[in-house]
Amino acid sequence: MPLVRDSEPGRAADVWIETAKTEPPRRITRGELPVVMGRLIDQVEDPMLKAALENPVNPNEPKGLGTAATRDTILPKLQKSQYVDLLKGKDPPIQVTEVGLAFIAAVRRVFPSYGDPVGRAMFEADLAEIGRAFTTDEAVRRAASYQERTRARVQELIGAIARSQTVAVDPTTVPVSFALAEKPPTKAMIAFSTSLAARKGLKLPRGLKSNAAICRSFLDQHAPARSSEAGEHWPQNGPRPPSEAMVRYARALAEEHGVECPPAIATDFAACRAFLDEHASRHAMKAEDGSKTTTRKNRSPAVASDSPRKSRTETPATKRSIAAKGGSTRGRARARPASPTQPSG
Repeated sequence: MPLVRDSEPGRAADVWIETAKTEPPRRITRGELPVVMGRLIDQVEDPMLKAALENPVNPNEPKGLGTAATRDTILPKLQKSQYVDLLKGKDPPIQVTEVGLAFIAAVRRVFPSYGDPVGRAMFEADLAEIGRAFTTDEAVRRAASYQERTRARVQELIGAIARSQTVAVDPTTVPVSFALAEKPPTKAMIAFSTSLAARKGLKLPRGLKSNAAICRSFLDQHAPARSSEAGEHWPQNGPRPPSEAMVRYARALAEEHGVECPPAIATDFAACRAFLDEHASRHAMKAEDGSKTTTRKNRSPAVASDSPRKSRTETPATKRSIAAKGGSTRGRARARPASPTQPSG
């Protein structure tokens, strides 16, 4: 470049536009997470923050998040809380879930200092300084100061959470546990979901009739909207009324089982649901018993009169052995010939 002075005129020889796209940083893997937590100083660019994270006692071990003993337990806790997922691979990268993103946004909005990694590292470093005191009096003084700062911090956190609003998360993005995923929904839940979908013109999610988590998510998402759209408001101090589909289904079950339909099912959502859960399960058991009875009646007399003992399949080798002993391949004789060493009767 030639020497250029301020306010000196110039003329561009050529102009062009380059289109480029930045790439996101590479994801941290499962094996790298403890290292990154311990070397938090490498993730900070501010010189003042870098100086705050330095450890004058041991420069090779700067201040970080947690300790060497606790860093390996952080990831399983994040997975159990459904904040992160592990992608595929020998050293799988860590991906933040929708629940984790909502939690991060809520922490940054409600209590930013609590989610600041540098602040957390400094807070934990203060705790470690208590153990480095040379005298008992100095350790007690540091511990008292630490307790006072912790008490003020917790009180501030409680107040911030009390003033905050509830975080809304799409239930379809929340992963479910295996135990809940394998549990089927009740007959009442399926009937309520079917009626709700028909009234609102919705399509039932795939797996709703076999997965309780999917069915519960569908009801939690659409049942409150149904009540508000239909104008079915109830007082805050009174019971929630059930839907028309629930009442119709309850009365049909009562007529089928020959029981009296309680009056509360028409006014109390909880009572109606309890009635449906009880008698819908009885209906399923009755249908299953009826199918077993029908199967037993359709069995042939020959099968019904068989001995309870299992018949043994006779291989060719077994048949030859029976024939050599003087038996029959169709059935063994119960009487055995007298042994040569014993007198016959």
